[in-house]
Amino acid sequence: MKSQSRRFALITGAGGGLGSAFAMEAARKGWNLVLIDLPSSGVKELGQRLERAYTVETYSVAFDLADADGRERLVAWIAREGIEVDLLINNAGTGSCSAFESAPLSRLAGIIDVNVQALMQLTYLFLPQLKRRRRATILNVASLAAFYPMPSMAVYAATKSFILNFSLAIRHELAGTGVSVSALCPAGMVTNRDTADQVDAQGFFGKITTLYPERVAAIALRQALRGRDVIIPGVVNRLIRCLSAIVPRAWVIRIIGGRWRTEARTRPAPTPRAAERPPLGLPPARRARASIAEAPSV
Repeated sequence: MKSQSRRFALITGAGGGLGSAFAMEAARKGWNLVLIDLPSSGVKELGQRLERAYTVETYSVAFDLADADGRERLVAWIAREGIEVDLLINNAGTGSCSAFESAPLSRLAGIIDVNVQALMQLTYLFLPQLKRRRRATILNVASLAAFYPMPSMAVYAATKSFILNFSLAIRHELAGTGVSVSALCPAGMVTNRDTADQVDAQGFFGKITTLYPERVAAIALRQALRGRDVIIPGVVNRLIRCLSAIVPRAWVIRIIGGRWRTEARTRPAPTPRAAERPPLGLPPARRARASIAEAPSV
């Protein structure tokens, strides 16, 4: 059974983590979906589950966003299918934790290609049809890292700074067109075993800033559709953002750099018990909804 709504949300990186949480939240609100992720992400299975659970129309596309030529073919295919996107969520992203000179150059280039090039190109290619809609929204996923440099994640943090400033600039350019642009800047999120271990390794600071993807997706989608420019979920994270504007940058670098170096030295190897740990702190109702979107994280 197809949905009667013709509102479509396109979500990149939708196969797991925050992307699948966005897909679930949008489907729950009645949006039809175009879900894009790597072939190994389980995005097709996720689309089928959401279609059955929420009676929405879904198109699941297994696609590598690092393919620059393929991005144009993807947008052309969506147009041929007669899909008019009202909500574009550029969520796909990648990163790594290592010293800049220790990382393979191909890996660093890949981070820029997915986090910057793909987001910029998809935004550019979808803008003409977004402007034809009476009202449309672009939600670009940056990070709290967009506000300060991060040793051991230098390129990743720099790409998130690009996303934030790019989003605010084109938001100004598109004023009066009916297209609203928002930048989401969350702190760390528990999306899989590795991220849970990283939060544990960061101690108190990591625990007080961490949110679950389902909570971040609900806040971000609500505020983006209301036209908010910068979205920082969590009171503690907003406070950290304010403090980072007045604390000397050298202090921030020292604190962040020390945290990651400590994590690299002390983080224990994952154990079977850690892998089975339930997402504590997630309300029972959200935990039940989250089970619908179980898929491996990219």
